[in-house]
Amino acid sequence: MEENFNPYAAPQSNVLQAHESAGHFPLASRWKRLGGIFLDGLIGAIVVLPIQFLTGNFQQVIEQSRSGQRTMFTFQGDQILWSLLGLGVMLAINWHFLAKGQTIGKMIVKTRIVLIDGSPCDRSRIILRRMLPLHIAQQIPVVNLLFGLTDMFMIFRENRRTLHDEIAGTKVIDISRDSVA
Repeated sequence: MEENFNPYAAPQSNVLQAHESAGHFPLASRWKRLGGIFLDGLIGAIVVLPIQFLTGNFQQVIEQSRSGQRTMFTFQGDQILWSLLGLGVMLAINWHFLAKGQTIGKMIVKTRIVLIDGSPCDRSRIILRRMLPLHIAQQIPVVNLLFGLTDMFMIFRENRRTLHDEIAGTKVIDISRDSVA
């Protein structure tokens, strides 16, 4: 028996993190994830905001807010219409990129959505399990605030997975170190 053996010591082994093992990409940084979502939001706003302005919705929301008819805790029927339009614009703009697990924002910052095991994530899973639950939760007063904050702050965990990542069984990886198409 070894002289230095301690049966009460913690096990000693060389454990590799998932992103360190061969063939795996590192998790996307919080900054890259923020940059991707910012770019996607900016692109969507460039398309949707002029439509809202031209249809008079912009002015209507301002007037309702001033009169107290619209607050962050009230639900307005027109929200559903604009929400569906926004989702439709997002899907139309990113349809091609979603097949590769990306959006335009993710493509620019060189990140990709994959399943938790690192395998490719198909478009339907991204739409139905990542985007749709988040989108629906954003339409419900109070829930939108709680869901949004929880989703946002989960990025500070070690695995950097948000609530919508957990729901969909996905993670976002950084592909800038390799030329994966």
